[in-house]
Amino acid sequence: MQEFLDTAFSLPTVLFTGTLGVVLLYWVTVMVGALDLDVLDPGGAADGVDGAMELDADVDLDADGAVGGLAGVLTALRLRHAPVTVTFSVLTLLGWLGSFFGSRYLAPLIPGGAWLGSLAVLVAAVALALPLTSLLTRPLAPLFVTRAARSNRDLVGSVVTIKTGSVDRRFGQAELHDGQAGLLVRVRCDDEEALAKGDQALIVEWDEEANAFAVEPMRELLDEPPERERQA
Repeated sequence: MQEFLDTAFSLPTVLFTGTLGVVLLYWVTVMVGALDLDVLDPGGAADGVDGAMELDADVDLDADGAVGGLAGVLTALRLRHAPVTVTFSVLTLLGWLGSFFGSRYLAPLIPGGAWLGSLAVLVAAVALALPLTSLLTRPLAPLFVTRAARSNRDLVGSVVTIKTGSVDRRFGQAELHDGQAGLLVRVRCDDEEALAKGDQALIVEWDEEANAFAVEPMRELLDEPPERERQA
């Protein structure tokens, strides 16, 4: 145990030991809900993924303070596959492991004294941690992609199927087939006799005041007679 502590708190491992302690404290606060995963990520996870997939020649380092600088550095090193906090935690852990085992087994073999051995181990640990961090965080990229939710206005132009017996200016429901379980939405129509259960209608407007969609019968748009007239 004493040998472990001596190595952990001696150069160069001590440089990573202090940082690793901060990282562990951060993840404890995340687990208890005191902090959010992206608290140190000014660009968000989506920007991190974009930076990992497509890197411009000139890296934008205009974020505020050291956090923005860290995000820019990680982007330049192609390490923004995940949020800054995740990437930095993996990088710190790998750097600590590399420096710890390097100090134990590599430094004694390097001629030139303790300082030269410590410097060589530090450089080797960082050089090894960077590509390994990129390799380990790359599969995590899809987990942090931010997808914008569809708004009500995005549904304008969609076709729905009427689920209630009729639709008027005050009442009506329809089902929107979204490729999954389907959405049940509130619809309104000025012509109270234009729509019946099972009819298809086109969403033409989102009425924010009524909190419902204005719809028009598809058959009128297609110049088709109502189903009940065709049966007659």
